[in-house]
Amino acid sequence: MDRRGQLAAAAYDAASTAMLLLASPGLAWQLFLRPEEWKPRLGGRPSSPGRESRRGPVIWLHAASVGEVAAMAPLAAEVRRLRPDASLLVTTVTETGRQRSRDLIPSADWHTLLPVDLRWLTRHAVEFWRPSALLIAETELWPSLVREAKRAGATVCLVNGRISGASFDLYRRISWLTRHVLGCFDLLAVQTSIDAQRVISLGAGPSRVVITGSLKYDLKGAAADGQLSRPVLGIPEKSRLLVAGSTRDGEEELVVAAIARIADRVADLYVVIAPRHRKRFGEVARILKRRGIGFRRRSMGERHRGEQVLLLDTIGELSRVYGLADLAFVGGSLLPFGGHNPLEPAYHGVPVLFGPYMTNSRESAGRLREVGGGVEVSGPDELARMCERLLLDEEERRRRGAAARLVVENESGVAARVAELLAERAII
Repeated sequence: MDRRGQLAAAAYDAASTAMLLLASPGLAWQLFLRPEEWKPRLGGRPSSPGRESRRGPVIWLHAASVGEVAAMAPLAAEVRRLRPDASLLVTTVTETGRQRSRDLIPSADWHTLLPVDLRWLTRHAVEFWRPSALLIAETELWPSLVREAKRAGATVCLVNGRISGASFDLYRRISWLTRHVLGCFDLLAVQTSIDAQRVISLGAGPSRVVITGSLKYDLKGAAADGQLSRPVLGIPEKSRLLVAGSTRDGEEELVVAAIARIADRVADLYVVIAPRHRKRFGEVARILKRRGIGFRRRSMGERHRGEQVLLLDTIGELSRVYGLADLAFVGGSLLPFGGHNPLEPAYHGVPVLFGPYMTNSRESAGRLREVGGGVEVSGPDELARMCERLLLDEEERRRRGAAARLVVENESGVAARVAELLAERAII
């Protein structure tokens, strides 16, 4: 690392250490309350078998949370196919991500949480695991992790890389650091040409940037994870089922308003609402109760008693519930959260509605719009109109669903191509 890189690293370490010191009372309390969750984040060794149980080289896959884990799962399977001699380590930022990784990447040898990104903590983790390769999903550009892995001799690769407009602006403001972090990557496999242009302008070497498409087109593993049916969930078989998935703060009120507008005109309407984050399950239940809408919670195991709404307050079931839907709305998109993955319902041949804020899935949303498999709605009024129209018109709904499914089929196979690229470039 050159002199500028050393100064950038030192400045980042100083800022990170200061933040840790400020947060230390809260962290100590969290460690006391949830030691199994916070011990690995603060440098503790895993309670599950460690490096002594390894076989061959260790390939470290990192994904932030549930969505990134789902995208990484098919790639992990392909890496395992190409390197059966290797051990796989999966790390996540969130506990829900770690739990989901155990379900979707069962072939991994270890599932743990990423340490706080301080040099001495990441160095401890890298020295403990001794990875031969570090594969990082999407935009998890942790400077200390990347730097320490590279220092230890691991190859470092970004997979399914994307740089949103907001992230691009942030990285440009800290270009003194971003440039040196990107310089540590041996390969950056990004989703689109826009992502490629952005990482190159931020300092990545053009010869190391490859456009591969999105791993989220390879959804078979996540969607096939166990079986669900309408009777199992207590949803009437003949109902017209709308699934509002990955909703964010403020969106449930808009969805509820849309339901209220069409309930009298759409016979047998039934709605599943699946908040994106576990911490909001109780809040959404209170919203439904306050609005006087009959509902039940999936986690309670209650039977259908004439209610109109199921609150899907579980983790890991949404992909399969989309497969039971007549129509889907993908959240995080009516309000400026960046949108979530519209390919999950599309995989099942379900037409998809989403709002105007789809920067996190702009390419896949655009393809679905082009073929009619996805429809962008400008707000709650248009959401209500399109829900009513498509739930009442079975022929149009089937046509749009088939178009959505075709998009996924035509673009699948990204995971195999990325794995082959990693092997060709001697990353794994």
